[in-house]
Formats: sequence, structure tokens, C-alpha cells
Amino acid sequence: MESIGRLAGGVAHDFNNMLGVILGYTELSMNQLELKDKFYGNLQQTRVAAEHSADLTRQLLAFARRQTVTPKVIDLNEVVEWKSGVRLDLLSAISQA
Repeated sequence: MESIGRLAGGVAHDFNNMLGVILGYTELSMNQLELKDKFYGNLQQTRVAAEHSADLTRQLLAFARRQTVTPKVIDLNEVVEWKSGVRLDLLSAISQA
């Protein structure tokens, strides 16, 4: 079990580094666009997905370090709305391909 924790910690650490780059470039790109730009919404979705991924990474790191995870209050409506939006965007992209 300890070796699984070490592996999870190593992967989570590397993944967290990549997420930092994704979030950084996404924010830079969003700052260069107008709110009404057609790509702004896509970048927002990218940012939200990366933030959700960062939360999962924190959970993996907590598991690897055997730390207790601090519960966090979430808005379930927001999560469902985000997941629905991602599915609709994916279906739209597939139908256009």
C-alpha cells in the first residue's frame, strides 16, 4: 500500500505541475480576449476543468501523504451544470467533425 501511495504522489505531483501551466496559459489567453469573443467561453471551460483536476490532484497527494482531506462545501447545481456543459460541447464538436 505504501508503494501505491508513493506512485500516486509522484504522478499527482507531475500532473499538478502540468495543470499549473495549463491554468497559467488559459488565464493569459483570457486576459487578451474580450468577454464576448467566441473563444472566451471555451477558455473558461478549460480553466474550470483544470481547477477541478487540481482538486482531484490534491486528493491524490493527500492520499499519498496519508493526510486527512479537508471537506469542502460545493454547490451541486454548479457541478451538474458544468458537467452538462462539457458534454454538450463535446457532442457539438463531434457532430461538426
